Amino acid sequence: MSTKKRVPKSSRCYISANNFIFLFVFLTLSLSQNSLAIDRKELESRIIETMDVESVVKKSIAVYRKEMLRLYPTLSEEYLDLHYGDVLAQGEKRYLQMYVKSLSIYNRDELQQILDFYDTEFGQWFLKKSRDYNNAVQQDMGNAAKELNDAIIEKGKTIQ
Repeated sequence: MSTKKRVPKSSRCYISANNFIFLFVFLTLSLSQNSLAIDRKELESRIIETMDVESVVKKSIAVYRKEMLRLYPTLSEEYLDLHYGDVLAQGEKRYLQMYVKSLSIYNRDELQQILDFYDTEFGQWFLKKSRDYNNAVQQDMGNAAKELNDAIIEKGKTIQ
């Protein structure tokens, strides 16, 4: 005699329906999370573009290049491009990633609010002033780097 209990067909359908409902809910939640992630990436891209972060990054790399040429006067622009161009390009990508990664402090709604703010008249004024401010900081950044490097070099001479 078999001890296996047969499950009535109606129960089997009920179990299948439960599995279907679970699968449906799971897929719906998964897809909505992907949709939010795509929306978030789009928002981040729009903020990076609106704030003109690429220009900030390019200027930062230009300041770095200038300081390298000052510290190593035997290097030429051509030599730097030929032998270090790939490294500088990678540095540029990393700087850009740094800005994007830093946007993680904001939730999706806050990112949207930032973009909405930038669409206002005051937001446009603020963006212009922020860019002017960043340009002023970057112009002086080269001077600050030069002064720091010079101080370290001078200090190194006294230690030896």
